[in-house]
Amino acid sequence: MSDAGRECEEDLADVERRRLRALVDADLTVAYELHASDFHLITPSGDSLTKDEYLQGISSGEIN
Repeated sequence: MSDAGRECEEDLADVERRRLRALVDADLTVAYELHASDFHLITPSGDSLTKDEYLQGISSGEIN
């Protein structure tokens, strides 16, 4: 892998760590920034949550 490829991979990994940390900490400011406006979560049971539904569930503690 080239240096540019490794750098891109590391950048992506950093963004994912920031996203997960924001979810664990319920830091909605960062979480909203790091999720696309058209984000949808499909749960293992097949339910679909929009970005707002998902992050509101994180904020309320309903989703942990």
